[in-house]
Amino acid sequence: MTVAYILNRVPTKLVTSTPYELWTGRKPDLTGMRPWGSATCIHVPSRKHEKLGARGKRCMFIRYPEHSKGYVFIDERND
Repeated sequence: MTVAYILNRVPTKLVTSTPYELWTGRKPDLTGMRPWGSATCIHVPSRKHEKLGARGKRCMFIRYPEHSKGYVFIDERND
């Protein structure tokens, strides 16, 4: 699904615009694109922590969700 998402937002050799532009009539927003496997730190509000303890968890980007806007991460340490 990630491949189809990316291919719909890049230009092709046959047409000067992207498939996304042909379907919607506007340019695609590429600011949310992230490279696969990039490390990140996500905030976990329900996690018990000390006053000066860590409030986040190190994760790795694996894909875009199917039916919502955002990202899907996997925990590096499996806490």
